[in-house]
Amino acid sequence: MVAGVLLPTSTTHPLIPHDFMAGIRASLKHTEASVTLVPGYVGFGASADVVKAEAEKLLLEHDPEVIIAFVDHPIADTLFPLTAQLNKLLIVVNSGAKYAVDWKAPAHVYFHTLENAYLSYLTAGYASRQANKAMMATSYYDGGYSLCHALTQPFINGGGKILYNFAGSFKLAEFNTSPMADFISANSDVRAVMTVLSGDLLPPFYQQLAEALPGTELRFYASPVTLEETITLGNAFPASYTVEGFTGWYQDSGLPENNTFSGKMRAGSREPNAFSALGWDTGLILNELVNRGLNGAQLHALPEGSFNEISGAKGTLRLDEESHHFIGDACLLKHTSAGGTELLQTINSEAGRGVMNEMITQKIEGMTSGWLNSYLCS
Repeated sequence: MVAGVLLPTSTTHPLIPHDFMAGIRASLKHTEASVTLVPGYVGFGASADVVKAEAEKLLLEHDPEVIIAFVDHPIADTLFPLTAQLNKLLIVVNSGAKYAVDWKAPAHVYFHTLENAYLSYLTAGYASRQANKAMMATSYYDGGYSLCHALTQPFINGGGKILYNFAGSFKLAEFNTSPMADFISANSDVRAVMTVLSGDLLPPFYQQLAEALPGTELRFYASPVTLEETITLGNAFPASYTVEGFTGWYQDSGLPENNTFSGKMRAGSREPNAFSALGWDTGLILNELVNRGLNGAQLHALPEGSFNEISGAKGTLRLDEESHHFIGDACLLKHTSAGGTELLQTINSEAGRGVMNEMITQKIEGMTSGWLNSYLCS
């Protein structure tokens, strides 16, 4: 089998394409799946013309049976007609930070993501059972995706109220939490913070609040990226703060496949992370196709039930037949600088289908995402 892989670039997280490819290569080597990977490059993935041109180049020069496209809605949707006409299977991979344009997927298109919107949706539901008042904190960049909606709407549906919104500059030199600190100081009954932030903005976010409000206890309900990147901060994370949220990949989950994945990554001198886990599990999906002896036009419109449950680094992957999204396990983590990271709950992919369906069928008014590129590919 030949698989073309359309890879993004990122200035804020430059290792994303490298980690993803390291994961998928290690996975295919581990399973001994007969798959040849042919890469293509789409920049930030924000230009439909660039993405389609690179896809056509792969198709004309290498005739892959499968295209793996690391792009997001609505750019990903522009590949649907071409791959359908050429009888190719399209697997869309990304952070899962946007709601789909149309949740009913074409027969030849599958989505395997880090499920950031779905996991944020779970976190918001959890937060609504812990608090009834909250703030929303994000940046101009992070706030341009569906994550803010996913992290607040279930909280509101559960009876909670968002009483303050902070949207900081995406430029580090201009990032200033003083308005948010003023609100916290004046409202002692609001200590929950729904948080969607990433990259270089996280350390100053916590540090500025801690300096302005020494000793104030705050409870952050975080998107997956916020949670994962906070855990890596170590001493930069204030002792009076707690961050909680659902994530799809947890390094210390103890799952056998995750242990295998992590070991293979470290054997290749790379630390495992969510993007290499995404690559590893994508490799397992390809291995499933190879094991079934599927190729060519057979891959174009797979019959219902074509995928078994797949034990991956992100837990047991199950395919939602309606949306063609692979759903993995959801791990609820609690992190403090003193106590480290604690696993509070795991929602397996079967139990999570109901929440996923609730998110898919919600009626949305207005825009929930303004950026074209995949989250963190900027």
